[in-house]
Amino acid sequence: MNKTLQKGKTLLVDGPASINISSGTAEVFGAVLKEGKNVLVRSGKRLPFEAKTNLTVNIMLGEGASIDEAEGSTIPDTWNNIPEEILTLETPAPIIMILGGVDSGKTSLCTYLCNKLLNADKQVAIVDGDLGQSDIGPPSTIGYTVIKRPIIDIFNAKAENCYFIGFTTPSKARNKVIQRLTEIKNEISKSSVNYIIVNTDGWIDGEEAIEYKVRLIEELNADLVIGIEQNETLTPILEKVKPRKAMVCKPSKFIKKRDRAQRKLLRELSYKKYLKNAKVRSLPLSWVTIKGAPLTFTNSYRNIQQIKELQRALDVKVFHFEESRDKISIVIGRNKWIDEERLLKFEEKTRKKLEILREGFEEGLLVALEDSQNNFLGIGVIRGVNYKRKTIRVYTPVTSEISTVHVGQVRLDKELKEVISPPFLTNYEVQKTV
Repeated sequence: MNKTLQKGKTLLVDGPASINISSGTAEVFGAVLKEGKNVLVRSGKRLPFEAKTNLTVNIMLGEGASIDEAEGSTIPDTWNNIPEEILTLETPAPIIMILGGVDSGKTSLCTYLCNKLLNADKQVAIVDGDLGQSDIGPPSTIGYTVIKRPIIDIFNAKAENCYFIGFTTPSKARNKVIQRLTEIKNEISKSSVNYIIVNTDGWIDGEEAIEYKVRLIEELNADLVIGIEQNETLTPILEKVKPRKAMVCKPSKFIKKRDRAQRKLLRELSYKKYLKNAKVRSLPLSWVTIKGAPLTFTNSYRNIQQIKELQRALDVKVFHFEESRDKISIVIGRNKWIDEERLLKFEEKTRKKLEILREGFEEGLLVALEDSQNNFLGIGVIRGVNYKRKTIRVYTPVTSEISTVHVGQVRLDKELKEVISPPFLTNYEVQKTV
């Protein structure tokens, strides 16, 4: 259908939708769109098409999509002077960090600032530190991209590099996130980029969140902190980083609010994007290094006799075992259990803790794949471990040689939907009730 807007009005489009500029000029987050330009609005995303002249667009709406019309610009006035402030920063490749709660418009502000700086002939890198709603790279990763031309949706930008964290929330991996973001900052600083914009997650409430954000600001040595807030929600963070330069702006009144289910859906669409054209690869466990899992799959192959002894002592078939200084880890059948008396007797005799995993504990876990130089190749999903053939099966689009498999804490079903991940290790209570 065709839609005509008068100059100065804004068309709000909730995807999935396709918008073609039939005549006139529009602007989306500072990116100028002229006649003939076609824009795809992904599901769960809202884009504002501000008419800079009288505007006619052709619209195709998908299931669940909608349009609305607003008077004037949807860009808050408090955003307009931020690009000028950034241009006054004199340090080489200054760090601009964006803070705000969930659905406050952080990504929209990043896009707007990037386009405004591009209009000033500056080269900009955007770092995505939001594990749960990542736009650059798959969910549970942090990554960056260098923007060389105006951009409408950061999601469509190609990642220069990604680092796998393995969680969709920073609360469970604060140190690792800060470490990786620092490495990204150092990596970008070696390039010819003029500005580095760091987008952060929406975790801002509570002492742990405040401490995390303060550490992030200090360790990245942000030159300018920009907070999107209402009701002084960021005050505890900004007070702790004084006298560091900071600006506070308001969120747009037209921000699309998403509930937990919608945010989960967006992550699942992202998994599908990064697993497009995936196939199952069978990797010999002796050829790859497994990291992040409760097992390394490295030291049971030479100990057939010890496995037999374990099976006699525990009266259960053992598919795999690993031994360290203070514990023994074993894999048993999916529906098998070990008598508590035998277990206690075994631990007393060996003076080691027995960790029990069930066959299939690894199925569905999201993984990152790296080459021999520790370069990120892509993601995959574990389909299973064959203990007889000593192989791991990974569903992935990666076709190059894989050296390392990083196992995360996100579990996906066959349709690439997130599912609740049960604990890896069993315990006495579980064994009794199986």
